Amino acid sequence: MPGAGSWYGWQPLLSDAIAVAVAAGSGSSHEAARAGLAIYAVTPAVIHVAHHNYGRAAASALLRLGLLYLATGVNDGSSGSDDDIRGPGPIIAAAALAALIDDLALAWQ
Repeated sequence: MPGAGSWYGWQPLLSDAIAVAVAAGSGSSHEAARAGLAIYAVTPAVIHVAHHNYGRAAASALLRLGLLYLATGVNDGSSGSDDDIRGPGPIIAAAALAALIDDLALAWQ
């Protein structure tokens, strides 16, 4: 809980920065983009486990993956499939929101 104990949010924040760097530096490489996604989704949960916050580790993974999953369902109104989203905007917004909640609200000892 914010204000109660020490904040270790800089650790998942650093892992988020690394995930963005890996994914952004990938160009058109799907492998690098997948690696960035894995870093984004898994590393913060591992950091919470290292701090013995097992419930927050689960919450972190569910929050990050859940919001990304919901963002991929944002449809642009065309007759295409549900995967037909309007650019990467909803996904980037969902990833940023999940990271902010995780890094600022969940990363407390």
